[in-house]
Amino acid sequence: MKKILFVVFTFLLSNLAHAQFGNLIGAATSLAGGGGASLEQITQNYIAGSKQIATAQDKLMKAANIKVTSDLDAAQVNALTAGATSQQVQDANKIITERSKVLKETYSNSSMKLDANGKKAFMSGFGDFALGVLAYGKLALSVKGFTPNPSDISKAGMAIAIAKSVPDDMSNLKGTFGALYDYSKSNNITPPKDSAEVTKMLDNF
Repeated sequence: MKKILFVVFTFLLSNLAHAQFGNLIGAATSLAGGGGASLEQITQNYIAGSKQIATAQDKLMKAANIKVTSDLDAAQVNALTAGATSQQVQDANKIITERSKVLKETYSNSSMKLDANGKKAFMSGFGDFALGVLAYGKLALSVKGFTPNPSDISKAGMAIAIAKSVPDDMSNLKGTFGALYDYSKSNNITPPKDSAEVTKMLDNF
């Protein structure tokens, strides 16, 4: 009975994650494949992707009992708006990067074990992280070489900062995803069903 309930729980988590991230991935995919990303599309998808990744990181940190210090506080990420400055984008990226580094180091430790509740939090967080990285990566691919129209230069600061930093951030997220995937396989935890698609996408970085 416990095994059946665990499978049902996993199925519900997966469906919830897909409902939560579906619009974001769809929007990022259209950007990556359609060309001509607008300033509004870039900023909206960046903000949504950053917040979703931060939420996933929260779950993964909670699973491993990682203490949240000022360097790991996602408040700056969650406070992002369409009117954010280039500096705020850089600060948010730094937070995501630092949290990813800590997660990679933590889950690369083969001696680190999770209890039943920790595994549930890990599964939920890893599922969200996979989908968040997928959307974030498609956004990164869409903004490679982005240059604003001359008429948009005055209001393009945030989009330019995103285009400059997001592709570089992907190597960091790629390493964290790999550590999480290896941890799940080594501890008999089923990885997210999107793992193959995420891995294929990450080959671009």
